[in-house]
Parts: sequence; structure tokens; C-alpha cells
Amino acid sequence: MAEKAIFLLSLALCLFLSPVAGIAGPYEREIALGKKVASQVEERWPVVSNPVEVARVRVVFERLLPFVDRKLPYSVNLLDADFPNAFCIPGGGIYVTSGMLDFVRSDGELAAILAHELTHADKNHVMIQADRSQKLSLATLAILIASEGQAAAAMMAGVAQIAITNGYSRDLEREADLGAVDKIHRAGYPPAAALTVMEGLAAEQLKRPYVDPGVFMDHPRLPDRIDYITRFIEDSGWELSRKAALNLLVTEVRESDHRLELTVDGLSVWSSSSENRVYLAEVASAISDSLELETSPHDIQIVDTLEGRKSLIISGHIIASAPLPTGTSSLSELRKGILKALSAAKDKNPTADYLS
Repeated sequence: MAEKAIFLLSLALCLFLSPVAGIAGPYEREIALGKKVASQVEERWPVVSNPVEVARVRVVFERLLPFVDRKLPYSVNLLDADFPNAFCIPGGGIYVTSGMLDFVRSDGELAAILAHELTHADKNHVMIQADRSQKLSLATLAILIASEGQAAAAMMAGVAQIAITNGYSRDLEREADLGAVDKIHRAGYPPAAALTVMEGLAAEQLKRPYVDPGVFMDHPRLPDRIDYITRFIEDSGWELSRKAALNLLVTEVRESDHRLELTVDGLSVWSSSSENRVYLAEVASAISDSLELETSPHDIQIVDTLEGRKSLIISGHIIASAPLPTGTSSLSELRKGILKALSAAKDKNPTADYLS
């Protein structure tokens, strides 16, 4: 998600300015340029061949492809690098590192990363940003042009050091962020995945703060990106539900010591005797349908219903009511367990503002 877009913007500018023999059209020139950049990238980092990891990335990527506008030979490759990053190159090539696969918490978040880079590629942001870049001096450009690009390889190490903290400028980054939200929604992934990725990056910044001396100092800060992604989801009328994007608040009924345990993310929240399996499964389903990371603890209450029965409700939805089946823990125990599980789930995405 390329605030640290490696060195590709400056490298793309170098190669773009050198002639490509026999290729005149901008489309063909971009494709040829992409091939040159791809060869340089894959010399620097090996491509992962693990079939399971590669298949995961490509399945998600292919779900997004129907939602691009430019007809490019889009492709995705997984690089063997332990840092989390993703970037695009001219011509529709997308790269994601193995470290990014470790960073994302669901296929929805992976889709958000890939959709962000696809939007950069679809909108030709690499070349737009390269054209704007002032990193390379006129003297450097003169050498590159005079050598018809032959100096590019020799200069790569220096270019990498200069451009390693570069990113896209504010308008292009915003277009890629919001384009990603739209693409993942249309592809059937939770739009909140684009938000949780940013919240995850914000948490990483708190753990490992860094100073960004890159030239594009006006690119959006993470709080700004979180804010406009949130508003875009809400203004589009889509549900802002983080739990699917994070694979959290997952309910299950398990058997333990001859009793049934209703769990949320593996934490036991309620128990009953083994003959009440169907009942516990119904309660688990009701919790799954009603409990969100955005749920306030004050929305989980035990109330007296109109029928005069005590009931546990979540955001106005009845989860369980007295009288309970024989051998089942109390409603107060269920409420206590749900609150504990909700708090634990929120702690796994600590930078989110769930009440906004």
C-alpha cells in the first residue's frame, strides 16, 4: 500500500525517458516499459513459487479485474520479502510481498491492498507521479537519455536509496484509496476491509514510528485516510462492519468436559448441558447476526420484555430469554462473557474509533 513505493517511481521515470525502438504509441510504450521494470524488480527480489500462497493472491486478484477500465495485461506476482508492501509498475503489473500476506488479517484486507494498487495501475498513476517527480536532476536525466537507458542499471542502487520513502501525492493516493473501496465492494468483499488495513498500518506506526523524508510530503496522513474512507463508506450507504474484514467475533459451539461451550473467537461465553446443542446453536447464530465490533457495551443489556420475561438483547435484538433450558448458565453469565469477548476483539484492532 505504497507509501514506501520502493524505488519504482523514479526508476519508471528513468526508463520512460529512454527511447524504446520501434514502439511509438503510449499504450505499447507503457507495456514495454513495464517489462523492463519487471525484470529489474525480479532481479532484486525473487518471485515466490509456493502454490498455496500464489493461488490465494491470484484468486483474490482475479475477482477484482472486472472492475478496471483500462485494458492492460494486468498481472500479480508475490515477492519473497519479509517487509509488508505492495506496488504497481507501468503496464498493469502488481507486486505484493510475502510480508504483506503475513500483515493482512483476511482475504478482504488482501483484496483492499490489491485493489489499491490496481487503481494506481488503472489510472496510470505511476507515470503521472513520475512526470511530477523532481527527484532526478537534469544532469542525471541527460546521462540517462544520452545512454539510451543503459545507465539505469548502474544507477539503480542510488535511485533506490533516494526513492525508498517516496509515495504518491495526495490526490493520487486518495483516488487509489477510494477506488479500492469501490472495487472490493463490487467484488463482494466487505468495504470496511479498506478501513481496517489503514487502522492496522496506524497500529504498526505506533509500534515502530519512523520519519518519512520522502519528496511527496503532501501525501495523506493515515488519520486523514481513515477519515475519508470511513465517510466514503457511510456516504455510499454501505454497512460499516469491521468484523468480517478482521475475521473476528466468530461464534462456535464446542463440547468440553461433557458440556457444551458457546465461544466467541475461542473464548467461552456461555455453557449448557449436552442435550441443548440445538438451542446453543440458535443463540450462537443470534449473537453472530447482532454483535459487531462497533457495538457499544451499553447496547448489550438484560431487560424485561413486554411478555414479562427477562431477555438478553444486543442492539435491540433478542439473543436469549428466560426461562432457560435446564443446565444452562444464567443470562448474566452470557452477558458477561459477550462483553469480555467484545473487548478482546477490539483490542486486536486498537487504533479504530468504534464509536464515531
